[in-house]
Amino acid sequence: MVGQNIESGFKPEIEKIYLQTDRDVYITGEDIWFRADYYMLGNNTGNDLSKSLYIELITPLGESVARQKYEVINGLATGKYPVPEGLLTATYMLRAYTQFQRNYPQEHFTTNLITIINPSVPLIGYKDQLSWKVKIFHEGNGIVNGEVSGIAIRVHPKIIKNVKRLKLVDQFENDISEIKLFDNGLGYVEFKVIDSLEYSVNTILKNGNSIRQLIPKAKQQLLIEKEIVNSSMNIRLTAPGNSPEGVYTLHMYDGYFTDHLEQKITSNGEWKKIDLDKELLSSRINYLVLRDSEAKVIRVDALYMQPDEPQEIEVKTSEKNYPARSKVDITFIPIEEAYESYSVAVVKKGTFENERLLIPEFIIENPRLLSSYIDHRLITNEVFADQLKAVLLIYESRLESEPSVFQNGFSDESDNYWAPETRGITIRGIVRNLASAQPEPNCDVYIAAIGNEPQLHVYTTNKAGEFIFTLKHLYGIQNLFLCVNSRNESDLEIMINSDFVNDYDAFYATPTILDTSMRHFIEDLYVNAQLKTYASASDSFPVIEKKYKPIRFPESSTSILLDDYIALPTLREVINEIVPYVKVQKKKDEFSLEVFDPVTNQVYGDPLILIDNLPVFNVNQLLEISPELMEKISVINSAYVYGEHLFRGIVFFETNTKNFAGIELPVSSTFLEFQAVEELEQYTNEDHSEQSGRIPDFRNVLYWNPDAEFDTENGKVSFYTSDYEGMYEVIVRGVNRNGEFSLGTTSFTVSEK
Repeated sequence: MVGQNIESGFKPEIEKIYLQTDRDVYITGEDIWFRADYYMLGNNTGNDLSKSLYIELITPLGESVARQKYEVINGLATGKYPVPEGLLTATYMLRAYTQFQRNYPQEHFTTNLITIINPSVPLIGYKDQLSWKVKIFHEGNGIVNGEVSGIAIRVHPKIIKNVKRLKLVDQFENDISEIKLFDNGLGYVEFKVIDSLEYSVNTILKNGNSIRQLIPKAKQQLLIEKEIVNSSMNIRLTAPGNSPEGVYTLHMYDGYFTDHLEQKITSNGEWKKIDLDKELLSSRINYLVLRDSEAKVIRVDALYMQPDEPQEIEVKTSEKNYPARSKVDITFIPIEEAYESYSVAVVKKGTFENERLLIPEFIIENPRLLSSYIDHRLITNEVFADQLKAVLLIYESRLESEPSVFQNGFSDESDNYWAPETRGITIRGIVRNLASAQPEPNCDVYIAAIGNEPQLHVYTTNKAGEFIFTLKHLYGIQNLFLCVNSRNESDLEIMINSDFVNDYDAFYATPTILDTSMRHFIEDLYVNAQLKTYASASDSFPVIEKKYKPIRFPESSTSILLDDYIALPTLREVINEIVPYVKVQKKKDEFSLEVFDPVTNQVYGDPLILIDNLPVFNVNQLLEISPELMEKISVINSAYVYGEHLFRGIVFFETNTKNFAGIELPVSSTFLEFQAVEELEQYTNEDHSEQSGRIPDFRNVLYWNPDAEFDTENGKVSFYTSDYEGMYEVIVRGVNRNGEFSLGTTSFTVSEK
């Protein structure tokens, strides 16, 4: 690995990616259309430090099943991301990062959670006997007399449908409060605790049975009081009863479990002011963790920091109902001039999670996912807010009993330094000596791109044996060849760094359960996806024509086609008799080539030799190739400066073979398939203004524009409906240069009625 410790003082938020997708629910085989905004030091000015973005699709068990790279252009990356066939129905994680972000823990990578449905593979579901049915969660070790306390209830997903009602009751069977049970099994209630009463949660089932659970009252415990005021937190610890004062260590973690502060605090009942850093204030979820003198976690308080919510955009359609294949005009009022760019998606209703207002089970199970789940969501809805309160109480209980996340966090690669890709996609690695296992400094490493887009680069390893190449103007999967130019090359090996992160954390292990009411919804999604695939070749087109960038050498001084000459028996004779400016020389048993420059009357030894774009350093092996396998020989007979390297003439051999005329390659050389960036593609928005032909149109996405810019006060987009009758949702999202978001939605129906 290319390695040095990253300098202390670098801030994790030097780079940040905001990722948007056209929707949140997909069928296997569909495309995810996305927009990724790049921010450096909190601003998007188009002055990108990194020019490449890496996006991976991660399974719930931590396996990467798809990997793509995209160009960042003026602070923005857009495109499509194919969903592989054959995936199981589950919630997956889209993870986006730059190479430079690999210097920091993975929790700072951007993650989006999406649901992928495979209708052809049945869900696993719950097979084992249930270990629990209803659980109750509370703050600390119980509710406190005389205080307003909140409790969370969680009903197992398998029995939610069997629950008739939830009630909070006292020991005299008096009803204190009805508890709303949400469809995800969560419930939350707040009440004033009276000293003389005991409280229970009574779960009444539809079969008449009930489950009654006592809510414990707190015994003497450390009292923690806190309040957030502007950019600081006031906190007070009070020892219980006549207990002596204790000294504790207070930590504050953000929602990704990065530790931002550590301070000593005494339980003397006095208020203490603690300043909070920018990252804590901007994080929606934070965790206050209290440790005793032995560093044991004794209390976890989950805090929801109410930030400025994304501003709501007013979105309107001219009608609420449209016929099939008709034009729809949408208007919306941009928030302010600072929001310079908007994404607009029109998708089948139910595929955009924001409208569901239910926190899914895998979020309830895994505290690590909550922050990425609620980022940029509107949480003004009371239903969602109550679920969030319940989830935070559940997290407090779990994290107090299993505090390892506060020690371990996420995996990271911070032992190595990952340079920013300032000019484009890179490939990097190290050359080392096999015998000593030590890096090989000052060694020339060559890399050649083979095929229709030939490139050649050379890099001299640094004192740590490291090399790095920038590969611009390459797209998709490319075949690369790497070798070293060294007399002892057989004693060397080339080790190439992984371009993607190879360490993943499983993020939940509970089975995905889809409500039976979603059956028709899933069937419609699947049928539409199948019909679109059958009727349409593609839903995208390249935005720009691909321009091949050949090797950046000047025009050859001379070129010969061997078919124009009488056949000679050896390549040595061909070079000496036919090829101008080049001669074969021999010293003892070693052959070499010399190039003559008639302008300067200089003779250059050891020119760069290329055979089908592969560098060749063993002239003896080159001369063993039959001339019948050669098609063309070209010569540059002058010195040529190539980056930091000087080539004293260049001789090109082009063969009529696909195996480089069978030349023996260096022992240390290697071929590899390299994933370059994806071509920039744009979504095809169907135009039914001319009704010529009747190709069926069944799309789950009617419109997608990741970068809609408007010069007027009102934004406007137009598109056509498809043949599918049903409800669609319009989602408009804006983002400004400071990373502040705006969001607006509306819906309409496609029907002939």
